[in-house]
Amino acid sequence: MAKVPKAWREKPISPDTVARMSDVEVWWVCTRHTENAEWLARVSARANGHNGCPECSRSGSNTT
Repeated sequence: MAKVPKAWREKPISPDTVARMSDVEVWWVCTRHTENAEWLARVSARANGHNGCPECSRSGSNTT
């Protein structure tokens, strides 16, 4: 998967082994928030620019 966001948290699954449009769900970590900064989302949704950080979405910040 090209240009993997820093937010990728999943350790057993490597970004190199998951296709960009995969329906695999992985955990993501926002680099802007320290609390409530993790969320589960499909790789395909993140690749399409959806399912960013819930905290950033609530506050209107750019999502990671």
